[in-house]
Amino acid sequence: MALDLGTDLDLESDLTEECSTVPGIRCLSQALVRRWSTPRGMLLDDAYYGTDLTEYLNEDVDESVLAQMRSDIVAEAEKDERVRLAEVLESSYDFATGSVTMSVAITLPDDGTVFTLVVSITKVSVELLRVEP
Repeated sequence: MALDLGTDLDLESDLTEECSTVPGIRCLSQALVRRWSTPRGMLLDDAYYGTDLTEYLNEDVDESVLAQMRSDIVAEAEKDERVRLAEVLESSYDFATGSVTMSVAITLPDDGTVFTLVVSITKVSVELLRVEP
């Protein structure tokens, strides 16, 4: 039996009047982006939820900062019970825009399905650019 990845409100940009929902991989993808943009300790019932990746861009970005961001992305994603394994495939820093783009492979625990998230991290947001099967 396949793992139920859930259904949640579509919060990719903003709530719509229709309060549309997203199921499955899209739901999990948006949940991971929320984890990566929520400062640790801000969730009342889980003091260990979240890591605010935007904070890393308030300092000089070098390879050690990118390495710490990659480590935090993996650790936070693997806290979600719907994720068996997370691996950062690519990361790059754009000096012109001051943003980081990360490509993250997510392996599901039930059947080993793998999908890739591509996210953009700026000083103010973590944005889901695309989900690739």
